[in-house]
Amino acid sequence: MKIIFHSIIFSILMIATSSALLCQPKLLGNWEGDLGPDSMKIKIILHIIAKDSSYKSFIEIPGQGSVNIPLGQTQITGDSLIINDSKFLIAIKGFYNALKDSIDVRGLQYGKSIAINFGRSSVTGFTLNRPQTPKPPFPYSSEEVVFANANANNIKLAGTLTVPMNSKIRCAAILITGSGPQNRNEKAFDHETFLILSDYLSRNGIAVLRFDDRGVAQSEGAFKSATTYDFSTDVEAALDYLRKRIDIPIQKIGLIGHSEGGMIAPMVAARRRDVAFVVCLAGPGVPLDKLQMKQNEEIAKSEKQADTVLQKNLKMHAEVFASIKEIERPDVLESKTRSILKEYNFLAGDTAAYNQFVKRVLSPWFRYLIRYNPADALEHMSCPLLALNGTLDKQVDATMNLEGMRTALKKGKNPDFTLLYMPGLNHLFQEAKTGDVAEYVMIEQTMSPKVLEAVTQWIQKRF
Repeated sequence: MKIIFHSIIFSILMIATSSALLCQPKLLGNWEGDLGPDSMKIKIILHIIAKDSSYKSFIEIPGQGSVNIPLGQTQITGDSLIINDSKFLIAIKGFYNALKDSIDVRGLQYGKSIAINFGRSSVTGFTLNRPQTPKPPFPYSSEEVVFANANANNIKLAGTLTVPMNSKIRCAAILITGSGPQNRNEKAFDHETFLILSDYLSRNGIAVLRFDDRGVAQSEGAFKSATTYDFSTDVEAALDYLRKRIDIPIQKIGLIGHSEGGMIAPMVAARRRDVAFVVCLAGPGVPLDKLQMKQNEEIAKSEKQADTVLQKNLKMHAEVFASIKEIERPDVLESKTRSILKEYNFLAGDTAAYNQFVKRVLSPWFRYLIRYNPADALEHMSCPLLALNGTLDKQVDATMNLEGMRTALKKGKNPDFTLLYMPGLNHLFQEAKTGDVAEYVMIEQTMSPKVLEAVTQWIQKRF
């Protein structure tokens, strides 16, 4: 589901930017500093290089999963720096301390002043190794395809179809991405989950279609104004396209969705009896307002948020979600939301973050999401279903959602479903230590072989 990065990350970026392009060659090199109190220190690593006639800088925040982030331009006079970065809405002043060979920075973001000191660092940078990236030769063909969604003004959606060679095609699968604008490989945190999954499946006799979300990469359409239902019609268009191909077994086309995609797959299967199977990877099984509350709680705990603050924020979110479910008119919902935020003094003084929160609440996608109950589709789909959740998943809690699915599937009398708890795996199905979002980018593994094998074997047993 959607991952919300808090303003602390932007504050960190702001601070680093200031020091990045300070004065002349004595500021070139690698720097590091700590932000926050001793119990919650966040290490920031800064790299400054000379390029052409200017300077470039990059920041890395291992604890937040941020690597090699380019920073903005600066104005330098002697040992002082003044910078305004419109991207992060920040204003910065920094000074080089020759006695300590350090950089003293004071940054201003959203009216908040933050100070930090950077000292020399021996860290030259993190290398992001991705050993699972597929390498040729490939025992399957790979074709760039385009198909249209007749239910969305015939927008053209672009993707890649991989078809096994020199062997009988067992079946076909359409991959459905999670929330947020995703390309066909579901690239996030420098991982390409669907590239790994499609390669593994096609090496094992399963044709795979993966495609860019509408409005992303080579696909047409508007992403920001679309709802989950709209995305489900894109999946139906993909299904219709595959059914017209002579090289794909028409009665053996299934859906594999990750996160929000794991919600979309049952939606389509409940409407279409020509879906052969569904695989939900960290898909929701409970009403989405409850899922969002649990997600907010788990992420706040991973950030060591004080319990009093956590409980207050959870109560505030509960009231906002209840308003979304009760109020239809956007103008009335906006007024109610602002009233709730004022009551809880939420994001007071942080105008940009406050407005962004309200904008998100009013978006068609979020309102549809909060009102949606996955049980409605799960109870009405009859094809085989496999659902997997990592026990360290902090975005889609394994127990809450798998058991929610179990209840709905039993109520719908689905004759063939399998629910798998995957020990030690996070939301991306990586073998993790904590499951925190910050780990995603730092873990070399993109997807656990245990998941790849479980999905493939489950499908093979049925085809």
